[in-house]
Amino acid sequence: METEFSWASLSYTGSFYDMENNYEDVERASFGFLPVTRTSVTDTEESITHELRLLSRGDGPWNWIVGLYHDDFDSNLLSTQVEVSDPNDPNWMPGAFEGFEAAVLGGPESFKETAIFGELGYDFNEQWSVLVGGRFFDWEVFNNAELTFFGTNFNQTSGTVGSDDSFFKVQLEFRPTDDMMLYITRSEGFRFGGFNPFVGLEGITEDVLRFDPDVLVNYELGFKSVLLDNRLIVNAAIYQADWEDVQVVVRAAPPSPWAYTTNAGELESDGFE
Repeated sequence: METEFSWASLSYTGSFYDMENNYEDVERASFGFLPVTRTSVTDTEESITHELRLLSRGDGPWNWIVGLYHDDFDSNLLSTQVEVSDPNDPNWMPGAFEGFEAAVLGGPESFKETAIFGELGYDFNEQWSVLVGGRFFDWEVFNNAELTFFGTNFNQTSGTVGSDDSFFKVQLEFRPTDDMMLYITRSEGFRFGGFNPFVGLEGITEDVLRFDPDVLVNYELGFKSVLLDNRLIVNAAIYQADWEDVQVVVRAAPPSPWAYTTNAGELESDGFE
């Protein structure tokens, strides 16, 4: 949806996503004394996204964008293993473990983000221009997963984590001709933090209850061109990416079979394309 004014255009983009998936299978159990397991997996997801933008339409050297963004994603991935009889097993004792829930894994989880963003650009002349942008946002993650084995729920902690932050972008462009552009950019991005809900299992201790967002700071020097009457496109860039508080999945010390997410140190990546 879009509305035009003499000085700006206002646009709204929204989306809605709803999915439900059910899967069921019968297989040999891994618990030894429970010969047959029916595994049922139910996966439901719902996502609602809104974005409102106001974009300048002036003919002067200044141009700008301001906007609001909101995203709400809810999911419930639940896997249940229930013991059933096996008519093909002559050693099966009818009704011995019929209907017993050997394992239940999963549960509700949600991700929410609300942001205010904007960009301001200025054309010094037909060749040189600069762009400055920013994003101010608040995020939240809720988790109430279940991890139950043989009647015991090992999920010791559930709840909500979140914070607010701000990121910025700066870009300088130089156009020596109408078909060629050189640019240098600094930009930032992030990934949601969260927590490990199964604290208390073997090898997963209180100090790894939460993990922080990881942040990527990118520097890029690039070249774009359209040559030979639009028949040849030549683009190239060199970049450096600084990755802070890298989220990694770590397997607990043997003999524990469990794993958890935590923040590692920093990584640096340099490249050319």
